[in-house]
Amino acid sequence: MLTRARGQADDALGTIQQQLEAGQSNISQRSIFEAEVARFSAELLAVRGEQAGAQAELERAIGARSAGLQLQEPAFPPLPGTRALVDFAESRAGLRRIALTQRAAAAQGLRVARADAVFPEFAPGLIARYGSRNDEANFGFTIAGRIPIWDRNQGAVTRESGALAAADRELASFDRISLERSIGARRQQLLNLEARAAAFRDQVIPAYRAAYDATLSQFRAGQASTLQLFEVQKSLVDAEEKSFDHAVEALSARTHLEQLIGGRIEEVGGRVSTRSNK
Repeated sequence: MLTRARGQADDALGTIQQQLEAGQSNISQRSIFEAEVARFSAELLAVRGEQAGAQAELERAIGARSAGLQLQEPAFPPLPGTRALVDFAESRAGLRRIALTQRAAAAQGLRVARADAVFPEFAPGLIARYGSRNDEANFGFTIAGRIPIWDRNQGAVTRESGALAAADRELASFDRISLERSIGARRQQLLNLEARAAAFRDQVIPAYRAAYDATLSQFRAGQASTLQLFEVQKSLVDAEEKSFDHAVEALSARTHLEQLIGGRIEEVGGRVSTRSNK
């Protein structure tokens, strides 16, 4: 996108230079697109740096070089119905099962902390003193204890009690909102975000590009001003950036739904139309 935008600004700059030579423009108008070329070039360098960093992170994650990988535009296949998603979630380790496991671990931690506080810590010992020729030998027992003598392990018990209470609240919150309602809400959110991303990709961006092409033709013919072309190009770039953001949000919502059901959406059988909710 940035490469294309910089090319468009270069084209406009060339047209303005021709108009300057013909005495039909001024230097201030040329400065607008000179600044745009410089801005897009700087942003392009920054994005390429981010891309290199992301590629390095990907290679570390997969344990192999990513030179042979090809980037593809994310696809949004039809979503299964809520009932199919619920059936799949009930057969996999979903969030509720994770919450149950966390509660069991917190309860066990509290039992261990309380067990450590049942008895005080005492260390028995033996002492002996051997006398001289006229003295008798003496023997005795000692008991050493930690102060305070009866430590109830309050710190650990309080900490584990808090962890158990947090696990109980999370589980109770999950129980109050049924699995079907949670999946239905996540599914509807994903449908809405995917619809917005598709609208920008299929309708908004093509309309802005058509407007830019028309304005550029008018600008070359002297029927549109430099500011008009600048505003249309700025609107096109802003819309393309929003389109990328909307696609990322839709992918994020898809990931959250997959976390909720405990698997990939492609693994769910019984797909139905996206217009159906059951």
